[in-house]
Amino acid sequence: MKTVRCKLMGNTKLGCKMYVYLKTIEMLLSMNTLSYYLIMLGAAVISAIYENNFLDALHLLQIIIVSDRLQDILKSVRSNLNMIMAVIVLIPLFIFIFASWTFYFMPEAVFIQSLKENGCQSMTECFLVLVYYVIFTLS
Repeated sequence: MKTVRCKLMGNTKLGCKMYVYLKTIEMLLSMNTLSYYLIMLGAAVISAIYENNFLDALHLLQIIIVSDRLQDILKSVRSNLNMIMAVIVLIPLFIFIFASWTFYFMPEAVFIQSLKENGCQSMTECFLVLVYYVIFTLS
């Protein structure tokens, strides 16, 4: 069988070595882990040359793959996704309820310092100002 392989590459000693090298490279590239790390290495080189932020973010996502704890956290988020989405939907609803209460009963309480005017002149403006305050307070 070895003679058949060598005949394919020219039936010389160099041809047999080339065949062995090519088969070794083919085997290594067929391994998912090695090809993954080669892609990450290429992304690092391209990111360093062109200062590409997307490829830097791709490297940060590698932390999730490497860390077992982060994989467990990701599994827990995936399993509770319905509850998380319900909370995300309810937050604007509660802000809207608070904005309508503020608009009708105490519009003077929302005052924009930079514009020196009342922030609740319309219901939409009151809602958007309160959304801004919630985001600004949480960050």
